[in-house]
Amino acid sequence: MDGARFALTVATAYPEDGAVTVRVEANEGGERTMSLRVPAWAEGARLTGPDGEARTVAAGAFTAVTAACRPGDEIRLDLPVRPRWTFPDPRIDAVRGCAAVERGPVVLCAESIDLPGGADVADLSVDASAVPLERDGRVYVSAGVVLERGHDRPDTWPYGPPAAADEGKSAEVPLIPFHLRATRAPAPMRVWLPLAP
Repeated sequence: MDGARFALTVATAYPEDGAVTVRVEANEGGERTMSLRVPAWAEGARLTGPDGEARTVAAGAFTAVTAACRPGDEIRLDLPVRPRWTFPDPRIDAVRGCAAVERGPVVLCAESIDLPGGADVADLSVDASAVPLERDGRVYVSAGVVLERGHDRPDTWPYGPPAAADEGKSAEVPLIPFHLRATRAPAPMRVWLPLAP
């Protein structure tokens, strides 16, 4: 098969969409084996071979397809790019008690510009028992937001108990891709979100 022509095209909108289609354009070498990488986060990924049969494939590994590979044959890999919670290793002090949201390979963050009542990202806590929602092209999480911190500091501040929160509310907070942060205005953001007690 040395020098035999083998031409493929790949069509995808990844990472916005998880469908990856590999189409055989030319094959002068007969049966071929192609390997596709399935990311570790892609639990439930499915592969459809040229025969049209779909099967679930293991995340975090390569999956192989061996076929005659005639021109026009297609192999389709469907990666689940729905939003999901990610939790840190508990040995990392800085993010213990926090969670982050990823959508496929994209890390999301909360930006203060999206919080109700001018709240700060420091006053946000999330409910990781509620699955992140995807609606109208955005991802939302269920969160508690402190709308305003008490401004009267106790005499023992900063070593005593913090000032009490004046008011809080539950809200659906939108998240944006981390790489798009600060594109609308300068704003504090947070990837690791504290878990609600």
